[in-house]
Amino acid sequence: MADPNILAQELAEMIGQILRKTIDPTRLDVLLVDDYGADSMDMVDIVESMERKYGVVVDNEQLQKLLSLGDVVRTVQEFQAAG
Repeated sequence: MADPNILAQELAEMIGQILRKTIDPTRLDVLLVDDYGADSMDMVDIVESMERKYGVVVDNEQLQKLLSLGDVVRTVQEFQAAG
């Protein structure tokens, strides 16, 4: 399983590219929609990027629970631990 700090950095960079914003990887509690302005299409792009880079499979129910960077990091970690 990837180091949580490295994983947070990678995911923050990936999300930042999608949202065209600087995402602080140390702020796992900041909300993607409310604080960074992600819309539903951005969230789909984030999930597709997670799937391509990490092989994570995210269904619609899980997508609705991806509220913060921390949620995204945990989702990848849980998938990697189960795999």
